[in-house]
Amino acid sequence: MDLRRDLGPVAATSVVVGSMIGSGIFFGPQIVAWQFTSNGIDPTAPLVLSVWAVAGFLSLLGALTFAELAVAMPESGGQYAYIREAFGAKLGFLQGWSSFFIGKAGSVAALAVAFGNLLSEVEGGQWVGTGLDVTFVAVGLITGLTLVNYVGVKFGGWVQSSTTVLKVLALVLLAGVAVFAEPSGDPIATAPIDGSGSLLAAFGLALVPALWAYDGWYNSTQVAEEIENPDRNLPLSLIGGTVLVIVVYAATNWAYLHVLGGQGLAGIQEALGDVGAAQAAQSPAGLTAQLLGGDGLSTFILAGVLISVFGTCNAVILTGPRIPFAMARDGVFFESLTGVHDDFATPHVALLVQGAWSLVLALTGTFEQLITLVVFSIWLWVGLGGLAVIVLRRKRPDMRRPYEVPLYPWIPLAFIALAGIFAANLILESPVESIVGTAIILAGLPMYFLARRPGAERDVELEEM
Repeated sequence: MDLRRDLGPVAATSVVVGSMIGSGIFFGPQIVAWQFTSNGIDPTAPLVLSVWAVAGFLSLLGALTFAELAVAMPESGGQYAYIREAFGAKLGFLQGWSSFFIGKAGSVAALAVAFGNLLSEVEGGQWVGTGLDVTFVAVGLITGLTLVNYVGVKFGGWVQSSTTVLKVLALVLLAGVAVFAEPSGDPIATAPIDGSGSLLAAFGLALVPALWAYDGWYNSTQVAEEIENPDRNLPLSLIGGTVLVIVVYAATNWAYLHVLGGQGLAGIQEALGDVGAAQAAQSPAGLTAQLLGGDGLSTFILAGVLISVFGTCNAVILTGPRIPFAMARDGVFFESLTGVHDDFATPHVALLVQGAWSLVLALTGTFEQLITLVVFSIWLWVGLGGLAVIVLRRKRPDMRRPYEVPLYPWIPLAFIALAGIFAANLILESPVESIVGTAIILAGLPMYFLARRPGAERDVELEEM
């Protein structure tokens, strides 16, 4: 049985927007500002906002580039399919392996635990306790959202659209209220600023949390096979969704800076260190809301953070299983993962495998180490995905391309170069983690030879012009 095209333009765009707007915009801005103060540089509003603009611009370059691949190959798996077609089955498998079993499952586990911690803060911690209770919430969230997406992509898409609208409204309200507010004039104390640091180095480090907040702009490509009218709706979801998030992030960061000031924003990081999800009241969003509207607005924003994390978790659970499903259908992974439910038309076996592995990671806490070890690979893979556009233009010049990236080849080349620079910077900053992360990715090679089914490889027929 085939997958059904049950995701309309709103649901497809919500997958992108909902994936991007997670916890990053609530807990990342103070780290962006702090990277400047820690290097002796004043985090002025134009400087901080320029970091978010550059991160947004890089993400938009990626969306413009990936849209050509998505429309030319509107099939499950996204980057896996593009890298497979451009560079071969082995490299495609390694991308799918690291993305699904580490990136996707690890993200589901991290988001579920963060949701449990956040819920423990509601009403002063009266709703949920600590320890086992938080774990119980995480397990319940993973199980519940897996079942939601098990019974149909349309239902999962409806949940995604609803939570995305709510989280965007919460951020827009915060920015809207800030327009009528006076700056607090009382920033949290920061270390003395002597101007001795390197602006370029500080800017590069500040880009890391900003780009993490933008991650997910490519997620609709992973469910391309289930999107109605992909020629129209895939570019709309990728480009339109990314532009919407750029605008929302700009408005939200302006609100933080207007109310708290650049040094006040950085001071949150200095005062609290690594801000965890359970400290939502001390996040930029929580403090800004408290100053603007007291407990009422602060509680509303906390609810918005909860909805945001919930929606992002749903987006990852919705998109993740399509990767091993595509790999198995291509004959390079276990055949059982090709199962499509007779009634719900969902890749139910892959969904259950993802849910089970996410539960293991959530219960053992190993997701934090896994995500840290392979975060640099995200940009290696998307850089290769961008390169696939150029390779396939030469390798398959007659392939049907209803959408072509504008200003070719300059936009793909700019994206590839910037993604490569960012990945290289992460390797230089965290060499040990990068080496171990690479080893984890390469550990997928034995699995490739174990799980692939010689003679069962699918002959992918790409439509020609």
